[in-house]
Amino acid sequence: MTPKQIIYTAHAKQRLKGRNIRRQEIRWLLARGIREPMELPYHAIRGHVGKDEIRVIYTESSTDILVVTVMWITKRHQEEG
Repeated sequence: MTPKQIIYTAHAKQRLKGRNIRRQEIRWLLARGIREPMELPYHAIRGHVGKDEIRVIYTESSTDILVVTVMWITKRHQEEG
């Protein structure tokens, strides 16, 4: 099975940069994170990156994963944005 290509919206790219989260960490979460219920067509997954927890919102097709946004769940980061 061929791995799906991960594509990032402009908004997701801004969030990654502003929150100093690497794409490698997003790939790891997509493979191993905890799935959360969400209204289709969106999916949510969360997991720890070091001591911090993040949530990824994405959509998925047969060939691609489109990351829509990335946010901190860890309270200390929520205040930072």
